[in-house]
Amino acid sequence: MGEYRIISAVALSIAMIGTCCACGGTHDAANAPASSSSLSSSAETATPNADNGYHVLPDYQVKRLQSELRDFPVDGTMIESAGPAPSYLDVNGAHVTQTMQNETKLDFRADKSYTLIAMCTGEGGANVEWRFGVQLSRQHLDCRPYSDTRYMNAGIADMGVTGIGADTSVVTITPDNGTKAEIAYRIDESDAPAPIVADSIIVRDQ
Repeated sequence: MGEYRIISAVALSIAMIGTCCACGGTHDAANAPASSSSLSSSAETATPNADNGYHVLPDYQVKRLQSELRDFPVDGTMIESAGPAPSYLDVNGAHVTQTMQNETKLDFRADKSYTLIAMCTGEGGANVEWRFGVQLSRQHLDCRPYSDTRYMNAGIADMGVTGIGADTSVVTITPDNGTKAEIAYRIDESDAPAPIVADSIIVRDQ
């Protein structure tokens, strides 16, 4: 568990997949990011420099989110992270909401506790759902607009669970309609005391 995993966000929108299949890679290459997929992207919103991916916010804001996620004070060791990922993709001029969902199977230990920190910078919000073994936690994440006078430039959702009975972690982050933001998260493992849970689904709306 000494090393953490970095997992890429994936788009789960059926509408987006259907549109991409229909366009068949006919997008204008001049408008695509330097290292883009077959999805078309708008030159007005794409900022590919942060990690050679598609983003809806300027490069310096994406990098700021990266650093705030990395440096966020958590009592533990980071074992997984994902993002920043855009809240939508530009497909043939239409904004298609991008849901981030990652499933991980690790040696989650019963004597450890785990914390998920989700961050969002920009406009709008997102619903965060974390299914961890028999536990299910939900929290709404409010995005925070960038400011060069503030230390924290991202809204934060802080969710903690116990490792008891857990062998799988599934993180799902779904942006609200109209959200223009970058989203990222990390999971940390710590020795902090963890609550005992029953052998059934435990839902926490935090």
